[in-house]
Amino acid sequence: MPNIINIPSRWEKDLGNPIDLTSFHNLEIPEREWGIEGLFYLPEVTHVTSNTGCGKSLNVMLMCIALATGKPFARYRVPKPRRVLYLDGEMHPKEFQERIHRCSFMSDKDLEKCIKNFKYWNGLYGENFPDLSKPDTFEWLFEYLQRNEIEVL
Repeated sequence: MPNIINIPSRWEKDLGNPIDLTSFHNLEIPEREWGIEGLFYLPEVTHVTSNTGCGKSLNVMLMCIALATGKPFARYRVPKPRRVLYLDGEMHPKEFQERIHRCSFMSDKDLEKCIKNFKYWNGLYGENFPDLSKPDTFEWLFEYLQRNEIEVL
């Protein structure tokens, strides 16, 4: 497994240790980029939690389609299409397939963007599905994301 080399920028190096507020104020920190305006920036870790059957998986699927196509998610603007990897650890793939088929709002152009930008990986049947409970999985997964230019997991 290759090592991921992440060379921090100058401002990231400066924040690696305690820093006084004057120095912090003078750092040239770039603006964050929206994944979905008003919801989250990239890169950012986000959690969706609720009771079983409340629509988490469906909403995340629709959010990922919006991210892959660059179309709005509900009333929220998606600035540009992103490459998405949807990890499905528990749903039967037939159910996911049926949900995709029910997305009647998708045009042929949207479908083309999804074919290019949306990848689905099923944990029930997927070979080498990442076990996110094991710390050594993360290096392998991040390398996979970089190699495949995935922006949203």
